[in-house]
Amino acid sequence: MTDITAAEKAPRAAVRYGWASITAAIVFGVLYAYVLWDAIGNLVQLPKALDEIGVPWGLLILDVTLPVITYATAFWLGRRRVLANRVLFFLIGLTVLACCTVGSIAYVQHN
Repeated sequence: MTDITAAEKAPRAAVRYGWASITAAIVFGVLYAYVLWDAIGNLVQLPKALDEIGVPWGLLILDVTLPVITYATAFWLGRRRVLANRVLFFLIGLTVLACCTVGSIAYVQHN
């Protein structure tokens, strides 16, 4: 028979956030916060400029909520993964966010 050690019996410990993971989360948090700040600025300033054609309120509100939802999702999906995968989730989230932002700008300029 084989002897099973206590380390083999213990459940696998979850990967913790080290200093590199915390630094990556903060750096990407600043990038997401920049997009959020720009969306809040659009929410405040665009209604004044777009009174003639009508304000796309749903689009402006989506632009404000999307950075928060995307960051939280990327953080949640990467919580038990290695650093490279966490960074990849944050990059994918930023890519989705950039596409949505460019799409909303194009929609407003087209109307």
